[in-house]
Amino acid sequence: MTKTRAALALIVMQFVTAAAFADCAVPKKPGPVPDGSSASAEEMNTAKTALENFEKTVKQFQTCVEADTKTKAAALGKNVDAIKQLRTMSEKRVHVFNDELQKQADSYTEQMSAWKLTNRQ
Repeated sequence: MTKTRAALALIVMQFVTAAAFADCAVPKKPGPVPDGSSASAEEMNTAKTALENFEKTVKQFQTCVEADTKTKAAALGKNVDAIKQLRTMSEKRVHVFNDELQKQADSYTEQMSAWKLTNRQ
């Protein structure tokens, strides 16, 4: 009987994790930040706007995933293992986009510094 329960829990968990983020719009990362030593002010402003938009969509995605996770966890009732797995999957999914956001922000900061050095007046 316990093997049957474990198998059923695994099937439920696969369904839940696949569906957990179905309604959350996945953030699309912006293109590469232009080379600050040769970019125009307009290109740098466009990159800044793209980064700000990406940050907004990452925050919206995180909020959506958190709400979805809460709903799915409630539906799992007292299945502690399934809830833990769901939360872990949710955290990993959000973490990927937060890491990408940080990489993009670091790249922008580096290129903006180069742009400022190149465009001193």
